[in-house]
Amino acid sequence: MDTSALELAALRNHLDLCDAQRGPLFALRCRLDAVNGFAAPRLISGLILFTLVSSVATCAGA
Repeated sequence: MDTSALELAALRNHLDLCDAQRGPLFALRCRLDAVNGFAAPRLISGLILFTLVSSVATCAGA
């Protein structure tokens, strides 16, 4: 089943209308969610690495 050019144009118009009604804060939230999804796993790994290095440095200094 193929989608006609008229149906695609109507869908594009509908999506543009939906995007306009959501406003700029919705777009900002989507971007922040994407950044959070990227940064969160790295934050935990970074904290674990920092704790490990701090522990080794403390033991080596004692």
